[in-house]
Parts: sequence; structure tokens; C-alpha cells
Amino acid sequence: ATPNVMSKYLNSMASYEEKARETYASLLERYSRNVKVLRSYGKFAEDVLQDPISADKYFAEADRLEDEQSQDTKKRFLELAAADAGNGLKLESFGQLREDCDALAIYTAEGRFEFVNGHFCNLFGYTRLELSGQLLSSIFVGPFR
Repeated sequence: ATPNVMSKYLNSMASYEEKARETYASLLERYSRNVKVLRSYGKFAEDVLQDPISADKYFAEADRLEDEQSQDTKKRFLELAAADAGNGLKLESFGQLREDCDALAIYTAEGRFEFVNGHFCNLFGYTRLELSGQLLSSIFVGPFR
């Protein structure tokens, strides 16, 4: 490749990088509490911008939001369990769940993951992002799907 062609490619790459920065700036402004957007930008900062400090900042914020959402989901889960106690469920059995050491997944009536904690992810080898909104059957193997 000639120097002019290389220069053209480098300018093109710089242009795409700038467009990506602008797009992420817009997304982050609009969806500043979206875990997927924060993780995506963290990956962009890490891989494209070669800025591990910024990447770590966005990954940490995404982790913080996930933990916050986890607490909200757990609270909602216990409230639902308490409301359903008249149908034979015993609230004290839910109190025995320990999110700090138990794998926990909450899914919708349609069978889509709504929440999974870190222990669940470690057990099955997926990230929260990969499981979010996926069907429960997606983690089953072979004939169990």
C-alpha cells in the first residue's frame, strides 16, 4: 500500500472513531443509568481509545447500578412473596436465600431472565448482559432445550 492509501485509511479510521465518540456521548447523556450502554462504552474506551482508566470508571458504574438494581429486585421479590404468603408460600423460606453466596435468577412469566446475580453467572458461565432478556431455556443443553 502506498503512503497515500495508508493516509486515507488512517483518516477514515479517525473519522469513524470520532463518529463513535459522538454517538456514545449522545447515548451516555440520554441513557446514563443503562448498564448495557455503560459497559459498551467501557469496552469502547478499553479497546478503541486505549483508555483503561475511563473504561474502569464506566465498568465500575455499571457494576454499581447492577448491584443497586439487584437490591431493588430482591426487595420486590420479597414483597411479592409476602403478598403471596396467603397462597401457601412461606416468607421465612425466602429469608433463607443469601444473595452473597446463593445463585439467584428471577425470570418473567414468559421464561425470560429479568435478573441474575454474580453467583448465577459464575455457575453457568454467562455475564448478566448475555442473560438479560434471554429465555431460560437458552442455558439448557442438548435435549433439554
